[in-house]
Amino acid sequence: MLSADKTIIKWQSRPNDPDLEASMLQMLLVKLGGAETAAQAQTESPSAQGATAPKLQTQANGNKIILLSEPFDRSWRTVGLALEHEGLVVEDKDRANGVYFLHIEEEAKKTGFLDKLAFWRKDDSVKPARYQVTVHEGSTGCEVAANNGNGESNASTQRIIDALFKAIGK
Repeated sequence: MLSADKTIIKWQSRPNDPDLEASMLQMLLVKLGGAETAAQAQTESPSAQGATAPKLQTQANGNKIILLSEPFDRSWRTVGLALEHEGLVVEDKDRANGVYFLHIEEEAKKTGFLDKLAFWRKDDSVKPARYQVTVHEGSTGCEVAANNGNGESNASTQRIIDALFKAIGK
């Protein structure tokens, strides 16, 4: 933006706009001599593909999953960014099988200051929970689900799905 006296240019932040970002990248590619790459980028942009918004679906057993209308590679990246955005710690990932392994600290027992000083005591009551977020490609896109590492769903896995859906929808 220009200042009132039109002598100083200032940067003004604004919300993300994927279409505007794609068109700016296209113009940059054309300027740098990548005209065929720009045409390819235009055909691969989300608006050109007709991508629809993610959907939260509740299955018959009560578990929630997220439906993404994108191919696996884009869905994998989207879920990874959403996990990062929500502050969930990814301990490991297996892209070939579409699994993110999460490490979530759950405080099972409240401890006081003196309890924390007793470092010689072994406290097995607070264990890190290990969860999995899976991304599987189907005929119309990808399904994102969460489980407790044993393939079971519980309230914590449903909170993970809700947080991911909120982050992906932004």
